[in-house]
Amino acid sequence: MPTREEVEEVLRKVADPHTGLDIVSMGLVEDVKTDDDSVKVVIRPTNPFCPSALFIVEQVKAMLQHELGDDVDVDVKLVGHVLAESGEENEG
Repeated sequence: MPTREEVEEVLRKVADPHTGLDIVSMGLVEDVKTDDDSVKVVIRPTNPFCPSALFIVEQVKAMLQHELGDDVDVDVKLVGHVLAESGEENEG
């Protein structure tokens, strides 16, 4: 089972495409939970209209799957974004 610290270290490899800063340092990672062979991450963009929010969510999911392996179930949730609040919430 990956630890929260291991997951956060992987998330530091995901950069915001506009700033080049990692999403952990930017405060975009609202929550990380690990349980047996699963990881749940909640992403909250700094702007509810952020055009890159869905891209970041997909990058997070891909990076976690790549680094942790396919035997770990990865769930990435977007909150605080117009698409998330309109019922089109992106969950991995």
